Amino acid sequence: MAADSAWTLTRGNGVKVAVVDTGVDAGLQQLSGRVAVGADVTVGNGRGDEDCLGSGTAMAGIIAADDSVDGNPVGLAPDATIVPVRMVRSSGDARPADAATAIEVAVSTGAQVVALGSRVDLADPAVATALTTALEHDVLVVAGAPVKPTTLPSPRGGSGGGALVLTGGVGAGGQLAEKYLDGSVEVVAPGIEVATLGVGRGKVVGNTGTELAVAFVAGEAALIRAVEPGLTATQVEERIRGTADPVGGQVAEGDARYGAGMINPAAAVAPSVEGPAAAAAQAGRGGGTLVAVLLGFALVFGAGGFLVYRMRRRH
Repeated sequence: MAADSAWTLTRGNGVKVAVVDTGVDAGLQQLSGRVAVGADVTVGNGRGDEDCLGSGTAMAGIIAADDSVDGNPVGLAPDATIVPVRMVRSSGDARPADAATAIEVAVSTGAQVVALGSRVDLADPAVATALTTALEHDVLVVAGAPVKPTTLPSPRGGSGGGALVLTGGVGAGGQLAEKYLDGSVEVVAPGIEVATLGVGRGKVVGNTGTELAVAFVAGEAALIRAVEPGLTATQVEERIRGTADPVGGQVAEGDARYGAGMINPAAAVAPSVEGPAAAAAQAGRGGGTLVAVLLGFALVFGAGGFLVYRMRRRH
């Protein structure tokens, strides 16, 4: 499955993805021109285009980093726009009130996709209300699968067309990044030893965390919303789930650990998607400017890590 099978159709142009986490280092070359000013809800009217801890920048790179630096990670949707909304304080905590405000700010910017980074209590009343508002505005919200029993929000009266995708992170051997609540994972994406952009000079660093898997899913959602702008967020979620691939020995119909399986961006944007098998066949294999193994974007390196990596073809 070649990553350029997706990029021949779309690179995410015109789609806003809100990264709700620690802020994003907009000064990195690989993110130049791709990061809006955003907001910092922890200090009032602050900017979100600086990063206090680094995880927001890592997420933004997975979503939208360009190929301006050879050998560095490239995002799944390099033409998408990142809207950074900082909800995390320097201590690393995301207070429910800050998380709720950050989600509301993200929706107000017109973001079609919202990627929730640091773990947020989805059942907190303020957070649930903010998520409900997002769903009522046809926003696709990607969040980490819960690790404890949670009551999930839904649009009032079933209106709005929005969707919430609960994501699990996995490693190269199928190990999970966290012990998620049984049956809570809807799809999985790389989340263990993922090569990401670091703050400052944009060096490549290895990171582990569910928020990285969230970023992969958000990047795929941006591709789908760019190539199929008429789809509702609910339909985008169905596309993500319907084109996911089984993980390891997982049965085709899914299981409690991996949900629908590993996301497949190339299959998700293939024309006339009719299901996983048909879409994967249409996505095709081989050739192109990218070497791809897992996800169409990930290369395994070292001790089972993942690298989103661009390689030039040699002639």
